Amino acid sequence: MRTPPAGYELLLRVSPVIQPWMPIYAHVASGTFSLGLHLSQSHCNSRGFAHGGIICSLADIAMGYSVQESTNSTRTTKYSTITTNIAMDFLSSGKPGQWLEFRPVVLRRGSVLAVAECHIYADDKLIARSNAGFRLLNTVD
Repeated sequence: MRTPPAGYELLLRVSPVIQPWMPIYAHVASGTFSLGLHLSQSHCNSRGFAHGGIICSLADIAMGYSVQESTNSTRTTKYSTITTNIAMDFLSSGKPGQWLEFRPVVLRRGSVLAVAECHIYADDKLIARSNAGFRLLNTVD
């Protein structure tokens, strides 16, 4: 197994959807929750580059976790998120062996809704961008 860049640790918040794509790594800093992985054939479509569905799913997760992380770090009530909308622009492609990185930014966070964007890089080359809206939900202990 290859080592992720400095600051990245194995993602522990794993859902059944992303389990087959593991290992995925996370870097949490300043209210953002970046994700990254080493692209392999299992992440690719029949043409041999990163599948758009995986890119969209991981961008959604990175943005949602970032909204949750930034919200929960500033409020006493804990929140989870659900995606209300998402848009994706593909600019290029990623290939096996490259480091795929999802760098989200929370643009606006209100009491009920939040908006975030995410830039996706393959070996530091911008290959996609996404933006999404999220509904904030109180979590019940």
